[in-house]
Amino acid sequence: MHAGHYNALRQARAMGDYLCAGVNSDADIMKTKGPSIFNDKERCEIVSHCKFIDDVLPKSPYTPSFETLKQVDCGYFAHGDDPCIDSEGVDITLKFIEKGMFKGFARTPGVSTTTLTAKLLALALSN
Repeated sequence: MHAGHYNALRQARAMGDYLCAGVNSDADIMKTKGPSIFNDKERCEIVSHCKFIDDVLPKSPYTPSFETLKQVDCGYFAHGDDPCIDSEGVDITLKFIEKGMFKGFARTPGVSTTTLTAKLLALALSN
């Protein structure tokens, strides 16, 4: 988690009266983004302490379905304005947009997991 994630959660929370944050499984993260610094249990623990979150859905699929939202009684899928592409190259927001079940928010400029990871690797290699 970094400042951009917290800003995303803050914005998503402001769009409604209840926010359930899905924390992707280790397998989905590996398949879509590569290895994660924290495992899914650790990520759930971190997210659960965020003041903007009402509930956490552990091991949520990277590509959520309408059933995923129904499972936690959510009416919308919220995501930043950055591309949300699954491992098959499909924009996962489109199906929610088509059904009027998508809420978007601004991504935090200059902050990304990729940039943070690069900084960590540079630090590790410099020592």
